[in-house]
Amino acid sequence: MNIIRQYEFGLIDLDELTEIIWGCGERTIAEVGEDCFCFYLNLTIGKNPYSYYISYQATLF
Repeated sequence: MNIIRQYEFGLIDLDELTEIIWGCGERTIAEVGEDCFCFYLNLTIGKNPYSYYISYQATLF
C-alpha cells in the first residue's frame, strides 16, 4: 500500500505524509496518478484547504 493510501485510510497522519512524500517518486505517481500526487504535495506545503483528493471519472453512455 502506498503512502497516499495509508494517509487516506488513517494509518499515518499528515506529519508523517509530509516527511515521506518528498522521497516518493515515479512508482507512487504511477499508482495514484499525477493529479492526485500533486494534490497531496500541495497539501503538505499548505497550499490546499482540503484534506483528501476525490477523483471524478465521467462515464459516457
